[in-house]
Amino acid sequence: MKKSGVLVNIYIFIMLIAVLTVTMIAALNLQTVYADEISDPVVVILSPTVSDKEVTIQANLSKNTGLSGLTLEIEYDSSAMTLTNVEKGSALSSLDYITTNTKTDKGYAILPFKLNWSGDANDSTTGKLITMHFAIKDGAKDGNYNVTLKAEKDKAVTYLDSDGLHTKSILISGVDVVISDDGISATTQNADNGQKSINVALVVSLSVVGGVLLAGGIALVIIEKKKSKAWERID
Repeated sequence: MKKSGVLVNIYIFIMLIAVLTVTMIAALNLQTVYADEISDPVVVILSPTVSDKEVTIQANLSKNTGLSGLTLEIEYDSSAMTLTNVEKGSALSSLDYITTNTKTDKGYAILPFKLNWSGDANDSTTGKLITMHFAIKDGAKDGNYNVTLKAEKDKAVTYLDSDGLHTKSILISGVDVVISDDGISATTQNADNGQKSINVALVVSLSVVGGVLLAGGIALVIIEKKKSKAWERID
C-alpha cells in the first residue's frame, strides 16, 4: 500500500508538470495565431436607424490592419428608396476621398453611386466610414429591401508592404429594410468575420487536450511499468 501511494503521488506530480508545460506552449501558440497581419480582411458593419420615412445607415470600419485604397458601391433597390446624402466619417481620414459626381440633376440618386479612398501610405484607422441617408419613395411596395456596400472581388482593397502593392478581401454586413402596413423597420445582417478565429481556437484547444492526454498516458505507462516491476516475482 505504501508503494502504491508513492506511485500515485508520482503520477499526480507528472500530470501537473505536463499540464503546466502544455498550457505554456498553448499560450505562446495563441499569441502567434491571433496576431493581426496587414493582409487580414477589412470588416465593415452597417447600423441602421429609422425615422418617419427616412432610413439612415452608418457604415463602421470595425477592423482595419492597414489599407491604401478602397472602392465601394452603394447597392440598394431604387424602386423603393432614394439615396439623398452621404456623409464622410473620420475613418481613413489620411486618404483622399472622392465619390460619383453629385452635381447633376439626379444628385446622390445617380446610379451606380461609388466611393473611393486612395493614398500613398496605409491608413489603419477604424470608426465611422460613411453615413448614408435614404428616403422611402411614396407608393413603395411592401417588402424586404436589402442595402449594402458592394465591393469588387479581389480588387476593392489595396495595401502597401515592403514588396509593393497588394490586394486583400473585405467583409461587409448588410441591412434589411422592411416596408409594411405597420411602418418601416430595419435590421443589420451579420458579416462573416469570425470563422477563422473559431477554427484556430478549436485546433489549439484540441492540441492542448491531446497534449495533456499524451503526457498523462506517458506518466501512466511509467507507473504501470514501475508497478509491474515492484510486484515482479523473484524465485
